[in-house]
Amino acid sequence: MRSTATNYGSAMARIGAIIAPAIAGLQIIHPSVPYVTFSALSFVSGLLMMLLPETLKAKLFEGMEEANEFTVFNPGP
Repeated sequence: MRSTATNYGSAMARIGAIIAPAIAGLQIIHPSVPYVTFSALSFVSGLLMMLLPETLKAKLFEGMEEANEFTVFNPGP
């Protein structure tokens, strides 16, 4: 689970590194456009992180078997 999240974060970082020069090139429209774009994306990611559940002192799954068993009995929304 954690390695999947780490890999997903790494992939998003690489996509961001690919897109960053294009966003920086938006300064031909107006000098503040790249700053506003990066700020807005940071703000949205911060808001999305607030939706993650708190795991402090929570029992986490030891393996995929436990996670699959939990999913069977707690299907979610």
